[in-house]
Amino acid sequence: MELIKKLEEQRAALQAEIDKVLEAPTAEGRKLTDDEGKLFDEKETEIKALVARIAQLKDNEARRAAAAVVIATNGPVVRVRTEPLTYQRGNGQSYFRDMSMALVARDAEAAARLTRHGAEMDVELVERHRRREHQAETEMRGIGEGSAFEKRVNPNRTDGQGGYFVQYMGRLAA
Repeated sequence: MELIKKLEEQRAALQAEIDKVLEAPTAEGRKLTDDEGKLFDEKETEIKALVARIAQLKDNEARRAAAAVVIATNGPVVRVRTEPLTYQRGNGQSYFRDMSMALVARDAEAAARLTRHGAEMDVELVERHRRREHQAETEMRGIGEGSAFEKRVNPNRTDGQGGYFVQYMGRLAA
């Protein structure tokens, strides 16, 4: 915000210089001389650059404020999208080797990989849980062919469908 105020003050000073350049021609009812025109154009170009920079800084400030609101509401969100996970199968890294190297040999690189893995799992496990919940809810809504959930029919007493059990229980009760 302080930088924006300084730039706005510079813009106001340049505008005052432009107004000063225009005073004499306006009072005399004449066009600008070549020197006055050149000075006017230089100051106007500087003002346009300052206005663009001020707009950029204000936009950045608005983005930071919006991001702060999102972080305050949801907490920081970090997702690994383009890189494989630290201990992904087949990448040549071993969690247990790094654990031993970090604890026994005080290997800084192994400790850094373990720290990175912890940060990845803080995000990845939450994301996996969210995906599983979404999948379960989707399957519960659309129980049909291909569902992972078991389908049942109304209970019946047909032999082979539990009917023998019902008959046996009926005899015990009698």
